Amino acid sequence: MNHTDFPADRVLSTRQLVGAMRRSVANGQRFCFILGSGISAESGIPTGQTLATRWMACLMGEQPDLDGTPPYANLAEVEETAANLRAAGKLQYDFEKIKALWAEYRGKPGWEMPSEYYFDLFKIRFSPWQQDGFYYLEQQMEGKEPSFGYHPLALMLAGGHSLAITTNFDSLLEDALYLYTDRKPLVANHEDLASYIVKQQPQRPIIAKVHRGLFFDPFTSPEDTNQLNEKWKDVLKSAFHRYTLIVIGYGGGDHSLMDFLRQPDTRMPRGLYWCYHEAAGLPENPIRQMVEDKGGYFVSIAGFDHLMLAIGNALYPDKILAHKTAKHLRARTDLRIRQYEETLKNAKETAHTQSGAENADFQAQVQALDQREQEGEAQRESQGQLTPWDHIRRGNRHYHAGEYEDAVAEYTQAIDLDSNIAAAYYNRGVAYTKLGKYAEAIADYDQAITLDPQDAVAYSNRGIAYRNLGKYAEAIADYTQAIALDPQDAVAYYNRGIAYRNLGKYAEAIADYTQAIALDPKDAVAYNNRGNAYAKLGKYAEAIADCTQAIDLDPELTAAYNNCGSAYDALGKYPEAIADYTQAIALDPKYAAAYNNRGNAYAKLGKYAEATADYTQAIALNPKLAEVYNNRGVSHIYLKQYPAAVKDFTKAIELVPTTAAYYINRAEAYRALGLKNKAKADEKRAKKLGGQNSSALG
Repeated sequence: MNHTDFPADRVLSTRQLVGAMRRSVANGQRFCFILGSGISAESGIPTGQTLATRWMACLMGEQPDLDGTPPYANLAEVEETAANLRAAGKLQYDFEKIKALWAEYRGKPGWEMPSEYYFDLFKIRFSPWQQDGFYYLEQQMEGKEPSFGYHPLALMLAGGHSLAITTNFDSLLEDALYLYTDRKPLVANHEDLASYIVKQQPQRPIIAKVHRGLFFDPFTSPEDTNQLNEKWKDVLKSAFHRYTLIVIGYGGGDHSLMDFLRQPDTRMPRGLYWCYHEAAGLPENPIRQMVEDKGGYFVSIAGFDHLMLAIGNALYPDKILAHKTAKHLRARTDLRIRQYEETLKNAKETAHTQSGAENADFQAQVQALDQREQEGEAQRESQGQLTPWDHIRRGNRHYHAGEYEDAVAEYTQAIDLDSNIAAAYYNRGVAYTKLGKYAEAIADYDQAITLDPQDAVAYSNRGIAYRNLGKYAEAIADYTQAIALDPQDAVAYYNRGIAYRNLGKYAEAIADYTQAIALDPKDAVAYNNRGNAYAKLGKYAEAIADCTQAIDLDPELTAAYNNCGSAYDALGKYPEAIADYTQAIALDPKYAAAYNNRGNAYAKLGKYAEATADYTQAIALNPKLAEVYNNRGVSHIYLKQYPAAVKDFTKAIELVPTTAAYYINRAEAYRALGLKNKAKADEKRAKKLGGQNSSALG
């Protein structure tokens, strides 16, 4: 079946699904959710595809793993392990096939390993101690909090739509039920608990973990996931007759639940809605074939949080308000409130960074929520009952509108009402940074860190404020602490690299940029900065390679062209340097440094007229660059334009009167004009400054 063969009338938008759900709920219909790892991604837990991709990169010796395990150094040993596991019947696929796929697609934007290879790669990566894999997965889930979308989902499970079937090992859904409702779920972490599901009252939230929970020897191998345990089958078939199924974030990569869903005797008389990311397009077979066979629908969504925001707005408009949620959560610490606010903010920000039809609906859902939030705030304000979190949200709105002074005022009011909310200090610190008030920002980050010592981002941001004050040692200490708290924070490594660069510690800067690139291989600026650091160490070939990679990732990164040109210039490859400088200028016609650098390259080729024109343009863009006046003066001398040369050297001296070379060059011009006394006076001045009496011209 081709992509275009699926019936167009059975592909729905999020809005259409939510409309159908609203009508069905009013008629007493109940929904059951089948949940995959895709719903956990917005909470910071890697999907199975992401993990498989990272494991493969580590096994192939290309990248460290998420837990810091360095890239494998011996591919032959990896291949031998895979061959032995395959021979023992413990792998489903030949590792050579996986390698071929990797070689063909790795590095392509947005590509990840298909989910069906997850189990094989888990076996290889954690051979021979599979228990290490469980610890690894536990580490990836440690400290993660449910994203905004789990709130409406928890309300549904607590409100009669009581069954969730999941292949996930994490506890985010249980946590969400604890946070946002007073209902405790039955969590069937093992197939031996399957029979208890049918004994529960319909209102009791039930979470069926068909691959077991993390602490119950979860299924992570092909032999475990090739077939659904018999104890689940009758239970799930019964549930499918009572509930309408909604599938979210599940890729069907296992052969247990997916094969069970495909079986002809697995009937879904109340309907099936399979959600997929709009950007990825309709799923391939066997999912499309199964959905068609069951008479189901595909639903285009922009993400889990987006879908659940739409459902929440439709079914629980009075319950997902941040104010009411904050009141409920306050007793469970302000940290949890902040996490709720942060994930909601991230969901809102997504609406400004994505495109597509579903995202237009996403923006409408965000606006509907914002309107209710502001209406609630206005009512509380009229009653003199604004809360600290009301002021924080107002501050956030001012901040995103670029109204930083107003944002500071709102955060200050929040602090006046409650001085123990770390988020208020943190947000005010961010706003102060935007205003260039770095000392005030540091004071606020100090307080935020005192209230929440585990906040890695607060350390990282305080490091930025220190760096902006030129306090690089303090900045490095903060970035180091941020990395200790969150070793996967590519931005902290990148920022520490900048601080090391500013201290002239280029080797340390390169090491940090390298780690930032390992964590985020698509960061063009990190490649550019590493290239710049290589150039400072005279490693021009490495610099060119990095700047070229930066350009491949971001063809409009102007600084990369300029830095690449400088490296070519240092190697004496002046035509190549000129080509890169020219591209930098084409992208940014106001890039004074690129004009100056191109002028230098032209001068080294003896093209002084072209050099003079470039220096003139650089001066027009920035009349305070003494070096450029000197460079143009030198070109004037080679063109025998001595009065113009004297004028340029004089201007350079006015701007920086302590540079000996400027006096030496002006002396050369004076001599060419027959003004020997003036030439001698300049040479005398240059000698006092430590220069030589011979010409400084190249």
